[in-house]
Amino acid sequence: MRLYLRFISAYLKSLAEYRFLFIMDMFLQIVTYALELAGIWILLNKFNNLMGWTFDELLLVYLFDLCSYSLAGMFVKHPMLDMETMVRTGTFDGILTKPINPLFHVIARQFQHGFIGHLTMCLFLFPYCFNRLGISLNVLGILCFVVMLLGATLIQAAFMIVAGSMSFLIVRSQSVVEAFIYDVRRIIKYPISIYPFALQLGLTFVVPYAFVNFYPAQLFLNKGGDTLLHPALVFMTPVVGIVLVLLAVRLWCFGVSKYQSTGS
Repeated sequence: MRLYLRFISAYLKSLAEYRFLFIMDMFLQIVTYALELAGIWILLNKFNNLMGWTFDELLLVYLFDLCSYSLAGMFVKHPMLDMETMVRTGTFDGILTKPINPLFHVIARQFQHGFIGHLTMCLFLFPYCFNRLGISLNVLGILCFVVMLLGATLIQAAFMIVAGSMSFLIVRSQSVVEAFIYDVRRIIKYPISIYPFALQLGLTFVVPYAFVNFYPAQLFLNKGGDTLLHPALVFMTPVVGIVLVLLAVRLWCFGVSKYQSTGS
């Protein structure tokens, strides 16, 4: 772990040699998500609200997803994206020859600095959003916010690991990766309460992405009423995150046990 942290430090220092590229990479990431938010603002400016949700409330839902995705993606996303190639070409064999946990080794081989731009954006927008919504956080509130954000990050990381683990079982797993990391996240950019009841159940109990942003946002907005399946769900994000990570690691271990080298 100390070596991993040293690696990240050395990697970030190496980026200083190409400062313009580093800054432009973060700038373009910020611009991309800013344009996406602008699209939501235009929509809400036209219709005032989305089934009772104002732009500032939608912004809070959006930021929980973006921030947790950034924290998980910084460490886990790209290693899991590379799993299909590693399994298909047999380069995963080299991982298994090292005296270190294979999952940790795969994750520690990469660090994605591009997500720093996402986090920078969230750092400025979260205080703005809480101020606009009139939410004042005391010490307990800040602790609750951090715990919820960590829980959401674990959920995002768990689904990334699940997507990567599918490479052991079906090899060509790109469609699964895209479904878990991209397609479902497009749905949860908006509150699940605007969707049909069956989809709400699916996003809560089958593919529980709703715990990434919808339920944490409900906790801070105190916006329950008929939009919640159960009031206790707003507190469950950390629990769901831990359970999903444990299940994802078990799936990874099962996949490694089924791994067969290509012989190439």
